Amino acid sequence: MRTNLPVTNVEYPLKETSFIVSKTDLKGIIIYVNAEFIETSGFTEQELIGQPHNLVRHPDMPEEAFADMWATLQSGKPWSGVVKNRCKNGDFYWVLTHVTPIIDDGVAVGYLSVRHKPSQEQIDTHTAVYRAFKEGRQGHLRIHEGKAVKPRLLENFRWIKRISIKARVVLLVAIGAALPAMIGAIGFYNVYPANFRPELIVATLSICIGLLVAVGRSLILDTANNISFASRILGEMAQGHYWSTIEVDGYNEIGRLLYAVKSTQIRLGFEVADARRIATEATRVVTALDTVGTCVMIADNKGGIIYLNRAIENMFAVAESDIRKDLPHFDRTRLIGASINNFHRHPGQQIELLKTFTAPHRAEMTIGGRTFALCASPVINAREERLGAVVEWRDRTQEIATEQEIGAIVEAAARGDFSRRMALTGKTGFFRQLGEGMNRLIETSANSLNEIVHALEALALGDLCQAGQTISDVVRSVQRVTDIMSEISAASAEQRLDIEQINQAINTMDYMTQQNVALVEQAAAAAESMEMQTRELSGLVRTFRTAS
Repeated sequence: MRTNLPVTNVEYPLKETSFIVSKTDLKGIIIYVNAEFIETSGFTEQELIGQPHNLVRHPDMPEEAFADMWATLQSGKPWSGVVKNRCKNGDFYWVLTHVTPIIDDGVAVGYLSVRHKPSQEQIDTHTAVYRAFKEGRQGHLRIHEGKAVKPRLLENFRWIKRISIKARVVLLVAIGAALPAMIGAIGFYNVYPANFRPELIVATLSICIGLLVAVGRSLILDTANNISFASRILGEMAQGHYWSTIEVDGYNEIGRLLYAVKSTQIRLGFEVADARRIATEATRVVTALDTVGTCVMIADNKGGIIYLNRAIENMFAVAESDIRKDLPHFDRTRLIGASINNFHRHPGQQIELLKTFTAPHRAEMTIGGRTFALCASPVINAREERLGAVVEWRDRTQEIATEQEIGAIVEAAARGDFSRRMALTGKTGFFRQLGEGMNRLIETSANSLNEIVHALEALALGDLCQAGQTISDVVRSVQRVTDIMSEISAASAEQRLDIEQINQAINTMDYMTQQNVALVEQAAAAAESMEMQTRELSGLVRTFRTAS
């Protein structure tokens, strides 16, 4: 048997609500573990998948326990027992383990194990039992279907429990039919006493009555009591309790029924644990979607809206009055359960699209004067089953208006008109920041051009000092323009919006600024040339004066 070392005396504390789940193939190779298995064992999922399940076996566990488990499972029956497991770091934890075969088309294809925290009494009992087995002191104890048992005095009479219910009923009928014959024999003795042996009749009658009592009692216990027990277990399972101990004594019809109830109990325990995991993951996703700024809508395969995050609810709250201009019955508070096709003029085409599209689909629609950009993506699970669609909405109304406003300002600036400014009324957030930046950009560009004009006028008049100062001011203004454009570009990048027109406008302003820079550089070069010529003229003048 595999021995996993080292070990410590530190117990990993399991929660009362812990559900540790795993699946293996028929050879015990792990093919699935849940998150609590990973957390408790200390191994990563990559370290567990593909490894034999005895990776977590503790050295204190006797070989007899696992031999019994495999014998029980390979006979097609579920197994339950208290097990001590080892963590990756050597710590240990106790679990009450329930294992059942996974049946597919009548054939076992693997094993499902569900574990939870045992009681302290169970831990103490099994600690002593397992130590006795490890030290060879078990005596007549043996492990049977997960329980340590001793041979009983009435063990030889257990054959009655192995008789099927049907056979026992037939036996009872036969004995019942034999009793009248015995009574008739007694009557025959009264008529012909010389030809009759009474001791034989008495012995036969005693045997029949004894069998009648034994078989009848076992039949009552196996039917009434076990059916009542199975009914109680099923009632507990209906209330969400899946860990009641089911002990099966015999493998007749009632025994097979109890084994089936036990397997169902284990399977439902797994399904509940898995459903809890899925619910936790779904809650995590929904919570994340509710906190993001992207507007998200989810629809089923028929186009029915099943989810709206807070961002899209807020967007519809702002746009509701405008949307009602085209859709008078639109009510943002009653969208859940409504059809996503109500937003479209041709709903039939949208239904067909939702059923067939396999890649993200982008579209743009105008409702009530508002423009919305949509990106729909199919939702497909691991089995390639279509579950619906997720649609990202974006209200581009203000964005488009801003694009048009910037385009008009840039076009006017290209004609030499720097008097136009972006209106800031009603703008918030990024668009207000963009408007303020564009206004500063236009103002600074206009000032730069005016200063260039002043510099050229000063040069024309021969005022080189004034021209030099003006050119220095122009250079600083141009640098300011560059800084403003960098701020606008950075704000655009943070927003991650599809504002190509705004970027084009900024590029246009950048081109104009570069032209201004080139003009300034030409003016500076001209000033330097004129300054050199002036110095040469001054030298000639001094020469002429000296000669005179």
